[in-house]
Amino acid sequence: MIDAKRVIIAGGCSRDLGVPDPPARGAIEGTVDLGEGQERARREVRLISDKGSRSTQSTADGGTFAFGDLAPGLYTLTLTPSGFDPLIEPGVRVNAGQTTTVTLITAAQPSTGALTGKVVVAGGGSPEGARVAFVFKDSMQTVAVAAVGRDGLFTQRVPSAIYVLRASHPLYLNGQLDDVVLGTKEIKDISATPISLGLNPASLSGRVFKEVDDGAPVAAQMVQVRLDSGEITTTDVTGRFTMQGLTGGPRIAHFSLPNFSDAERTVTLVPGPAVALADVTLPLLRAVVSGTIELADRQFSQGITVSLTGTGYSTTAAPDSVEPWKATYRLPQVPPGTYEVSATRSGYARGTQPSVLVTGAVPVSVPNIVLTQTLGDFSIDDGDPSNTPGYARDAGVILNLIGFSGAASFRASEDGTFAAGDAGFRPFTGPNQPFTLTTTQGNHVVYAEYKDSQGVISPRFFAPR
Repeated sequence: MIDAKRVIIAGGCSRDLGVPDPPARGAIEGTVDLGEGQERARREVRLISDKGSRSTQSTADGGTFAFGDLAPGLYTLTLTPSGFDPLIEPGVRVNAGQTTTVTLITAAQPSTGALTGKVVVAGGGSPEGARVAFVFKDSMQTVAVAAVGRDGLFTQRVPSAIYVLRASHPLYLNGQLDDVVLGTKEIKDISATPISLGLNPASLSGRVFKEVDDGAPVAAQMVQVRLDSGEITTTDVTGRFTMQGLTGGPRIAHFSLPNFSDAERTVTLVPGPAVALADVTLPLLRAVVSGTIELADRQFSQGITVSLTGTGYSTTAAPDSVEPWKATYRLPQVPPGTYEVSATRSGYARGTQPSVLVTGAVPVSVPNIVLTQTLGDFSIDDGDPSNTPGYARDAGVILNLIGFSGAASFRASEDGTFAAGDAGFRPFTGPNQPFTLTTTQGNHVVYAEYKDSQGVISPRFFAPR
């Protein structure tokens, strides 16, 4: 039988790496010795940090290897040459600004075996970054520590013995598996009996606001708060939320509310005290409102102002190059709501399109609005100064015929032929003449003509209501 030997020579070789803060990094250099007559080149040496990161080097002629630019800490070296039992050398320390020198000597090791296991987290959290300590049951001495990967698996070569396996992770409660028996040169897989890490609950709280058009943000109620791990809650009337019983680790919090842009925040949850998220403000989704304006008399459509009644949103319509009596308009950045679109031009009755609904960021196309000309200073007044010009609440109105200069008599009707009803000429007693609309609903156009003292009939005038 050939005795197995391991020789580790750790020395501090001072070296000025010239690296400013943060602290200097270190290195590991070494040599592989497989015994007399054995090829030392092209042997694979693997380095595993205490954080679980891995790197591999192949030995050069003479069996030398080197790992540079290493963070200070503890490392494990593994060597698995063909025809030899694997060699695992834990606890190789790297100091800042120093090179640690190691010599790996291996031979047949009939008493060692390999153990593969698995770590899981209650609630489905990630076990990556966990560490499993191999502890002799009889002496409670730790002989090796294995790093756990993303899939939760770990493998470690250790002497045959009865072990207590202790798994730990900074985000979870420790787990343990007792009485794990590994026989001589046994290759054993116990991943079907995983070590479970208990949930060490974390919690998250915060407050959400929403944008107000032309105002300061206000608390947002009923905002959905959803984590990428699946947990969901909503904000209360003050915009606040709290989520408890969460698995620790990095998370993405997603915030959504109808008619507002979604928001995301990245946060790392830690066990114990609640993590308070910075205030979140959801911006309004805004849309483009557009449409066309048409002049009924087909005059050139310049000077038309389009606005959303009662708001500061306003623009000037642009005449169409092909049909110049028409004009187009575009109102950008309009927040959600129901609006009246109003079009005005000097000498024309105001035109509107009521109940224009804006939802989210969906563009809104408004039906065509037609403006009719007001002729001869002819307008209609319902006698209510609080009412919007161009509107009437009652059928009884006053015709303001202030442009009927020289009129001796006049007639007025909602029928442009003056054939309906009593549309005969009657004496013109002044510019303000009473008139009764046919109904109190819908749009009305009133037509009027006058005769001068010579009996000459004027052009036909009209006014919309």
